[in-house]
Amino acid sequence: WASFVYLSGPIAPILAEDLGVAVGAAGLVGTALAVGMATAAATGPVAIARLGRDGAARLGLVVIACALAAIALVPTLIGGVAAYGVILALLWLGATGGGTVVNASTARLSDKHREDSARVITEANAAAGWVGLFSPLLLGVALGAGLGWWVGVAVCGVAAVAALTGLVVADRIEGASAFAGGPDATPDPLAMVVADEAYEAPADEPSKGIVGRGSLPRIFWLAMIALFAAVGTEFAINFWGSTLIQEQTGAATATATAAMSVVVAGIAIGRTVGSWLAARVGPHLMLLGGFGLALVGFSVVWSATVLA
Repeated sequence: WASFVYLSGPIAPILAEDLGVAVGAAGLVGTALAVGMATAAATGPVAIARLGRDGAARLGLVVIACALAAIALVPTLIGGVAAYGVILALLWLGATGGGTVVNASTARLSDKHREDSARVITEANAAAGWVGLFSPLLLGVALGAGLGWWVGVAVCGVAAVAALTGLVVADRIEGASAFAGGPDATPDPLAMVVADEAYEAPADEPSKGIVGRGSLPRIFWLAMIALFAAVGTEFAINFWGSTLIQEQTGAATATATAAMSVVVAGIAIGRTVGSWLAARVGPHLMLLGGFGLALVGFSVVWSATVLA
């Protein structure tokens, strides 16, 4: 999924140019991704209820792989605005699968690593960032070699198939461990439910469920604003960073696209050290420092006239 997301940004202006669509229409790629993730949020619970978390994650990976394969084939069948419209629909479909993968995988990690779920999920996001940095790099190499943007799409499709294979193998190994009753065996979900239902909390123990209705604290809304700003900044740079590099420095399309891997590397570094830093300086100082560093970095990029 990270490979898919970090490929979609750099490829957007290239698609628009190759298919003869206005550059401004390249922003619709981001819209297709957003709508796809919203679709996954709406349909994900149904998929998880019917297929389970593992099945939903597998289905999402299959959808990503099929969408990427179809995107690579579209220009060989049709062209122009019609091809761009079909590709947008396929991007929406792939993002729906990707959102399903994220939702199912996050829930799975949280369930299997209950005490360390925050750390594990953060590390998974960091690992995804390190994998995703290869997408713009490989896309730039393909463009520089004159192979076309479809090569980068095909490589991401292969990554989705590899992830699906790894998930299937991991599930089989885990299933064998549970069957053998080893120390790493997965607890019986039914037994856990029965135990939870049989437990009666003491009268003086606060409820862990919904305690009532009321307005959310102010810190929640401040955190949401920070989250929106961070995500908006990430996607704005992801989709328009290569165009900015070309306009500011005059770099070739292939070079500017490959340079976007540096941006993804920065994201991966932030995710890698984020949990460690938050535990030592606190989330508030970390957020202020992160936004300050982003502001300085963006100012340098905005005013730069050379790529080095």
